[in-house]
Amino acid sequence: MANIGFIGLGIVGTPMALNLKKGGHQLFLFSHSGVKDKALLDGGGTVCDSPMEVALASEVIFMMLPNTPDGENGDGQTAKVANQIIVALTS
Repeated sequence: MANIGFIGLGIVGTPMALNLKKGGHQLFLFSHSGVKDKALLDGGGTVCDSPMEVALASEVIFMMLPNTPDGENGDGQTAKVANQIIVALTS
């Protein structure tokens, strides 16, 4: 199993992270709004203080970022594009 980072645990990210956890992966979690679903922490999910902490602990990182002002005026979109490129290159 892999050490997986997950950034963004909203209405889309939380179910995705839960599926990864059910698959037996170790999760390193960060969300601007905090980790609200305690099932993510049961069995060893780790809350990280920053995206950098997630990156340092993880082999693979998933980002489920909003298209809102929380995306830092375009930074969220840049991160989404980067994520899509990484997925395309590794598929």
